[in-house]
Amino acid sequence: MDKLLCEIALQGFNTLTEFCQGPCPENQAALVQCNVCNEVNIVFQAEQHTGDLEELDFELRSASVVMLLSLLEGNTDSSRTDLMVQTLQFEDMRKTLDAMWNSVSHGVLNGELVEGDDKQEATLDLAFNLYVLLFRLGALGDTLDAQSGSENEEYEYFRSVLTVIEIAREDTIEKVYFRKPTICNMLLPAAKEDVIANVNRASPMTKLMDFFKRANDLIMTMEHQAQYKQWIIQQYPAPPKPSTKDSWAKNVWYAVRMWVRGRMLELPTSGHAIFQDAALVLSLVINIILCWLWTGKMMDEMVDDMLEFDGDHVHVGETLWTWFIHSLTDFLGIIMLVLNVGSLTTSIKMKPPHMPLEWQFVYHDMGFIFVALVALSYSPLFHSLHLLAIVRKSPLLQNVMQAVTVNGRSLLVTALLCFVIVYLYSIAGFVMFPDDFRNAESNEFHCQTVYQCFIFVMTSGVRAGGGIGDLLTERKYSQNAWLGRVAYDFSFFVIVIVCLLNIVSGIIIDTFAQLRDQREEILSDTQNRCFICHLDANAFDRRVEGGFEEHVKKQHNMWGYLYFMHHLRRKPVHEFTGQESYVWEKMQRKDISFFPLNKSLDYENAVHEDKAGDMERMEAAGPQQQAILPTFDNAPSAKESKEVKNDQLERLLEEKYQASIEMMDKKIGQLLTDIKVPMEEVLGILRSKEEAAGGEMVAKSNTTLHIHHTARGGGRTSRLPGYMQPTASSAQKNKPNIRVTPAPVDHKTDTSPRESHLSTGSPSPSN
Repeated sequence: MDKLLCEIALQGFNTLTEFCQGPCPENQAALVQCNVCNEVNIVFQAEQHTGDLEELDFELRSASVVMLLSLLEGNTDSSRTDLMVQTLQFEDMRKTLDAMWNSVSHGVLNGELVEGDDKQEATLDLAFNLYVLLFRLGALGDTLDAQSGSENEEYEYFRSVLTVIEIAREDTIEKVYFRKPTICNMLLPAAKEDVIANVNRASPMTKLMDFFKRANDLIMTMEHQAQYKQWIIQQYPAPPKPSTKDSWAKNVWYAVRMWVRGRMLELPTSGHAIFQDAALVLSLVINIILCWLWTGKMMDEMVDDMLEFDGDHVHVGETLWTWFIHSLTDFLGIIMLVLNVGSLTTSIKMKPPHMPLEWQFVYHDMGFIFVALVALSYSPLFHSLHLLAIVRKSPLLQNVMQAVTVNGRSLLVTALLCFVIVYLYSIAGFVMFPDDFRNAESNEFHCQTVYQCFIFVMTSGVRAGGGIGDLLTERKYSQNAWLGRVAYDFSFFVIVIVCLLNIVSGIIIDTFAQLRDQREEILSDTQNRCFICHLDANAFDRRVEGGFEEHVKKQHNMWGYLYFMHHLRRKPVHEFTGQESYVWEKMQRKDISFFPLNKSLDYENAVHEDKAGDMERMEAAGPQQQAILPTFDNAPSAKESKEVKNDQLERLLEEKYQASIEMMDKKIGQLLTDIKVPMEEVLGILRSKEEAAGGEMVAKSNTTLHIHHTARGGGRTSRLPGYMQPTASSAQKNKPNIRVTPAPVDHKTDTSPRESHLSTGSPSPSN
């Protein structure tokens, strides 16, 4: 292709990219159907130009890959990716990927990639975009395995820098693929721990907003440290690697130079830590020497020893050994001074301009510098104070110190109150019992002045187990002011020893408990809740493959969102994708709605798959099982609303209630059937007794027995002929209420029929 055709093709790919980004699913589907992927094959199959067209050819390949990625932006249609997989020629893309990687691999693997080099950055971006394209098509299509070249170093590198996050846009969740910027390797573990420990966790939204605000400071810190690292790389380039034919001395010298250079490259990120570690190790060495070999003699004493004779020889050997120990400790003391000065200088010089100076570390370094000067000028024994540097290296000891410093104001006020009360007791003792402040052994008085009395009560009385009364002379019951002395001793014990000292201990213990609760709360929130979406860990462990640990490391890695913010800061605005433009606009307005709060794409997909599986089981089940499945097999998940659960429970109870009513009706009907035969026998006996007594002749018995039972869902009435007297109590529940209703009698004639109506619960029709 000539220059004009390359420029036209470049403009065409850029235009198509603008049409697809957003994303726009209609344009994406139309371009795939128009076989635009075949045009990309032509670009990669063409021979690469040299000379003036080399840069234009590179831009054309980059634009074509970006256009293909725009076709996959926000894609959820697998048929589109399948068609792209069938059309694209991936072998040519792999060759281009290998060529791009070979041109930048040395600087990338050695950590010498210059962040501001546009050519290297563009080459690395093209290689990474090709890898992302292969990865996404290999993950979404079934015909390509993007991990087939995992044995190559470029695949290992790109897999390590490939970062995937999820963003929320309206009601959808989209995945964003981008390359982790090289500068993000400057983020220290201590900075991460500081964010996790100090972020505001009052609510999920507050936590994300605080993290968003801290992200700017972290990014500026990484940029500042990267500038120092680039300066060191330029000032101290890597030495040439010796060949196998060179002597072992050159190889050793090369290894030493590389080690020193590696430590120098670490200065921007952990320079003060290197100096502090070295100073702590050196303090241990110095104190071991002092503990085992130090005699305590000064230089003038050693000179006198050298001039002393014992009649046979001069003490030269012992004196020289002492002089050697002095010289060694002084030399190590000078190194200690240099290390502390280096730690202080690094803390100040490497501090980002936007960050405030950490004065606590400055005070520590200045204090150790002063101790080193005193040890050099007066006595090496002062080097023992350098062992306190272990507090800076141990988080556990720092927590112990926080127990005192966090509530330092409360402790200071309580101590001031203790001083005041002790001072009042000193004045009371000086006025009322000055003779009792006498040492029984030396007969020395400790309360001749108010100052002397206060010092004695403060230093000795507070330390005494029973208070000041244990140190004063005993006063007998018969002596004057005995009761006042008892009140003085007892009140001092209760107020000072029991109350004030325990208040101080209580403040420290409560601070320990407060710090422990805070750490446990942070640990519980970190282990049981996703920092980004705030969903429960059990939800991912039950439904999502890989569980909660995989989720927070890949899909919702909180540091991935920090890397993405820096990725947007370093990328030109006109090169943004639709997703990047959306997040950038949100960031400019300080709107954090792009964080997928209470949303996760993997979790929603898992829930959808579970529901689809439940529907398949219901369709495969029989009619009776289908009635049970909605209640048991397809039980509502934790995400379903409480109203749905209540409706299902009400339907289940209603079904069981109707079944129990039908069963009761059947039992009552059977009971009434069993009662019918004994009723006929009773009526027969009554009829025979009436005839024997000479009662009225009944030509025709019209007696009717009405038994009426009413139940839920219907009733039933039985009629039996004959006579019957009321024998059952109508007050009994759940039993037929039987009563006799005599029929009207015609008194004009004795031969008129007489009827008795037996009914249950309701009057007979004749009544």
